[in-house]
Amino acid sequence: PIDGQVYYSGGISKDIEVYLEIWSGPEKIAELITTPQPDGYFSFNTYLSTGNTELKMPIEQRTCNACHSENLGNKTLIPPGEVHLIVKAIIPDGTQATDERWINVDQSNSAEVVVHVELENNNQPTSGLPVVATTRLYEWQGRSFTSLTDTSGVANLQVEALSEAPTKYTLRVPSTVVNGLLYESFEPVEITLSPGATITSAIKLQVHVVTGTIKGLVTGLDTPVRVWAISLPDGGAYSVTTSSQGEFAFTGLPVIQYMLVADPQELAKQGLVLSGETIDLSQSLSTQLNLIPKPLEGVSLTGKITDESGTLIPFAWMSVDAQIVQTNPGSETTSLNGLSAGNTTVILNAPGYYSQAQLINLKSASASLMSFSLVRQPGTKIIPWGDGTIVIPQETVSSVDGQQITFEQGWLWGTGESEQPITIKWGEMNITISGGKFALERLPASSAWLYILDGQASINQAGSTGVISIDAGEMVLLNQGQELHPVTYYPEVVGALRLNGEVPIVPTWQPSLSAQVRDRMARIGIGTVQIVTFITYFVEVLALLAIPFLGVNWVIQKKKKEKKRD
Repeated sequence: PIDGQVYYSGGISKDIEVYLEIWSGPEKIAELITTPQPDGYFSFNTYLSTGNTELKMPIEQRTCNACHSENLGNKTLIPPGEVHLIVKAIIPDGTQATDERWINVDQSNSAEVVVHVELENNNQPTSGLPVVATTRLYEWQGRSFTSLTDTSGVANLQVEALSEAPTKYTLRVPSTVVNGLLYESFEPVEITLSPGATITSAIKLQVHVVTGTIKGLVTGLDTPVRVWAISLPDGGAYSVTTSSQGEFAFTGLPVIQYMLVADPQELAKQGLVLSGETIDLSQSLSTQLNLIPKPLEGVSLTGKITDESGTLIPFAWMSVDAQIVQTNPGSETTSLNGLSAGNTTVILNAPGYYSQAQLINLKSASASLMSFSLVRQPGTKIIPWGDGTIVIPQETVSSVDGQQITFEQGWLWGTGESEQPITIKWGEMNITISGGKFALERLPASSAWLYILDGQASINQAGSTGVISIDAGEMVLLNQGQELHPVTYYPEVVGALRLNGEVPIVPTWQPSLSAQVRDRMARIGIGTVQIVTFITYFVEVLALLAIPFLGVNWVIQKKKKEKKRD
């Protein structure tokens, strides 16, 4: 549109005729006429000419009339290059006013810019880095184009290049986190595209990798402890041991979010406890912390939870009052700290097994290992797997078809060696395990974790180009549609990631009479020792009552015998 306004005080606007002349060089290529609106405003609709039959204009400016009801021959086309516009407003008596503009019609075409991203210290190229090209056409019309690097570190940008003037672009890699590392350009690179350019020579863009640092102090220590920086949410872990003064430092960390924890068992030996703290290095590349442990009062309970055959159950919960701890798949024991000394009831739960309650004396429990054996529920499936078995608790939502398990949620685990691998299908993932020892858990609205404690597994995910391998001693957070990152399994890390404070299964008590008596007595605070003591006392009381009776009866019987003899 070519717009304007006529100022006329001597009459009404409909008496005015407004002419537009369009000149290209010495040639007048068009003349248009219109009548202004009552407020004096007028407008002429014109179109850009590309020298052919295609109308190159933004799609949002096209109307149905422009696309359908008019043909190209009826349109007023403005050619590329320098154009002279002359506007005349004439009233009935012939008086006229004029104005003129010189405009430059600068069309643009697509141009290819090839950028080689070079990382500092000759690091391997990284794919997925965004390269951004920005410009302002004629210093006012902003443009921005982005392309991602490929596996060779090359980005191909399709940018806009003017036909009548040079186009200047600024190229840079903005601060971007890819796979936990922060990348950004050293300095932006400026390039100039000549008028009408469609391709440029390759551009080199230098990028450096930024890492983070976490430093801190753990106060009140008698001896050094190990401190963990656990990356969230995938569970990758870094560990250092504090100095004799309690100082620690993590350097060269990927710029992501971390949970910082100290080894709970090492702290417990010093009578201390420390809550985890979350740090986001993307908000600050360097963090300084003072970690202040609290005194750990009370005693500890260390338990080993197995099935009736003595095999460890990888997923189980041990609770005393409101304190709950979950076992780790690769650990033989688990501990509850800071408990009140004396007689107390410990509740044991595990998917696929009957719950159990036992009354114990925590003074003796803190000095030795407590072993608990749980009874398997009838609904729990035991699937043969080579020379071993796979356990599928009855709480697990799954189906079995030969060597394939379709898994939805819950738990399953197994140990064995087999010539025919087992396949676990979860959503768009296929997990193949040929042998070894594994455990899998996934709760509603929670993350899914696969633990490979022995052997090896592979995961094929729909839409992924490769197969992910998980080796012995590794675990992996399973996310549908996202890249998987196997990390080393550490019991301390798994324990820190599981601080949820609740048992996700409903207790199911063993129906046998002896088990019901044991569990109910334990839950109301009566233990086996107390039952035996009660029976002993009861027998003693009966004996005390019976002795006089028996004595009197003996005397009576003796007198009767004497009378008979007389």
